Amino acid sequence: MKRMSLNLRTKFFEIAIEQTDFPVCITTAVLDPPGPTTLHVNEAFIRLTGHPRGALIGATPRLHQGPATDRTELDRLREDLAAGEVFNGVVWNIRRDGTNYQVEWCVVPLRSGDGDIDHFASVQRDITHGSESRQMLMDETERMRALLQSAMLEDPEDEIEERGYNAEVSRDQAQAILKSSPVGVAFIDHRRRIQQVNPALERLLGYTASEMVGFDTSRFYADKAGFERVGAEVYPAMAAGEAYEIIVDLQRSDGTIITVSMKGQQVGSSTKEGNIWVLQDVTQQHARERSLRTYQAVFESSRDAVVFTAEDGCFTHVNPTAMALFEVPDRATFLREFNTPAGLSPVFQPDGRRSEDSASTLLREAFDKGEVLFEWQYQTRTGRTFPAEVLLSRVDLGDQSILEANIRDLTEKRAAMDALQRARDRAEAYFEAVPVLVMVIDMWGQITEINQAGCELLGLPREEIIGTGWFDRFVPSDEALRLRNTFQALRAGDTKLTEYIENRIVTASGLERIVAFRNVLLRDDAGEVLSILASGVDITQQRETEADLEHRATHDPLTGVFNRRRMSELIDAEIERVERYGQRTNDAFSAILFDVDHFKSVNDRYGHDVGDSVLKELVAVASQRLRDVDSLCRWGGEEFLVLLPATPQADAYGVAEALRCRVAETEFSGVGRITISLGVAAFDDRATRQQFLKRVDNRAYAAKHSGRNCVR
Repeated sequence: MKRMSLNLRTKFFEIAIEQTDFPVCITTAVLDPPGPTTLHVNEAFIRLTGHPRGALIGATPRLHQGPATDRTELDRLREDLAAGEVFNGVVWNIRRDGTNYQVEWCVVPLRSGDGDIDHFASVQRDITHGSESRQMLMDETERMRALLQSAMLEDPEDEIEERGYNAEVSRDQAQAILKSSPVGVAFIDHRRRIQQVNPALERLLGYTASEMVGFDTSRFYADKAGFERVGAEVYPAMAAGEAYEIIVDLQRSDGTIITVSMKGQQVGSSTKEGNIWVLQDVTQQHARERSLRTYQAVFESSRDAVVFTAEDGCFTHVNPTAMALFEVPDRATFLREFNTPAGLSPVFQPDGRRSEDSASTLLREAFDKGEVLFEWQYQTRTGRTFPAEVLLSRVDLGDQSILEANIRDLTEKRAAMDALQRARDRAEAYFEAVPVLVMVIDMWGQITEINQAGCELLGLPREEIIGTGWFDRFVPSDEALRLRNTFQALRAGDTKLTEYIENRIVTASGLERIVAFRNVLLRDDAGEVLSILASGVDITQQRETEADLEHRATHDPLTGVFNRRRMSELIDAEIERVERYGQRTNDAFSAILFDVDHFKSVNDRYGHDVGDSVLKELVAVASQRLRDVDSLCRWGGEEFLVLLPATPQADAYGVAEALRCRVAETEFSGVGRITISLGVAAFDDRATRQQFLKRVDNRAYAAKHSGRNCVR
């Protein structure tokens, strides 16, 4: 192979630095204030910091330091570099938009030809949301150091002569770097044929070098479109001297498809000198990014305040709900001014502990256990304090973990609970003052005291009740065991789950009533339970009324089938099921909309009473043909809607045709035979409820205008 010239080799070094995924920054070797000046950064460094290249060149690294930056780590950096040693560490920096990020950091002193340190090379890796091994960073740093040391010689030709370098050594160095690179590298000639590959590319594609060298690159693309896109987009850009990155799908030797980031640049001054490609497998990264985009959408739209916290206790990200809750205008301000839990809290918590100490304990507990639920007193930017329920959940990201804090303001809940407690107190007083069942049951379940209202409810005089076993005489047999267990829990002092309970009782006449009981333990001076005070309110009529109201709210008063409101809820539930589990042929649902043909003439000729009777009979006829899982509602006037879960359109059409025939064959009281027109549609998972119902309505309309007594 033709040996690379020195200029070509230098160009190769520049391309390799620019195309590495690790952020690289070259500065002067000045340690005294104001510190070193930035001379060169690569695109990865620009993406990491968020600053444009123009703002970085000429600036000092202080530009990246923020409130979370560890000053002791910076002191250690200066000490190592002053001693001419390589520095390795982890530090929190701040981006241009004010968000914090954590990097593994390696800074290497670079020496000139006379041995003096005249530059520093910094190689970083963002580990805010997970990291690879530190060794990978160190390996890349060594490669960058070798590249930079060679590329930054002031007079390359003189240096080569002075040190006894020759082209052979230069080539060997380049080959060593090429072989040790963790990413695939390929040299492509101007005819798009592979001339050289490194071991990483062999591993990436599953081919040996001999199976790739000399072959046209089209062989390795997953499809022709990807190959043509590279030719159309990339090569014109490289011919203009630009570097270019593109994401394409390649096919490995075993037939599997992988997504690859390809970064290419022309090597020499002419396209005939070929180009260099750096390839990296991003298949998993793309899958993670898709998952991340989905999670990001949920995160941003969550009704709960959500804050992410790193292991050092600093916030790394917040959602809009959190910013609104704490009255902070933007993320940058939030992460800059309130970057720890203590920063969003009063100095002391209600239990008297310092917020900073309590927060540290809870964070560590969450990291250790994986999840912690607790209540916390917060303070907003304006000084308003409020109670909150906090769920800290550990999220493991490779070899690093962060905490997701879901924060829910309890102000309204506490107010509601206080109001409920006041209402409960009033209710207790009310029960004591008005005639309700009040009785005392001893430890063996026998009634020892009962008031007159209780006697009236049970239908027996007091003397026949006192001494009677409550569970044996007045509790239905199917509830006796459950209520005995409740009674045992009360005897043991557990009143949390039993202070309010509803159950059926049986009166002396055998009538069952529903009674709501409140129970209080009566104790002696030593705290031992003597008996149980139970007060009960007959809520039978209330429960029957509630059931009646529920029925009225969801059913048509004339026909007894569901009304339009309830059917809309059922359709929404079916749509939600489809959206959650996906729509397959057997899971699709359909609807049938039908109405009575010429129903107005029925009302006009026979009167509305007869018309109402026809509608009732029509419902009875239709219900006989439907399954238990199907739902029928009166949609309006003489219109009825049938919901058929797990029914594709073809089956729904069959049901509709059967309904049509059944109705047409039926003699209706007072009017004889009638017909109906029906429209059928299956749900399309891309439609809304309104769009779906519109399609059904259109089908019914079409049936009307196709001669009636038909299905469309």
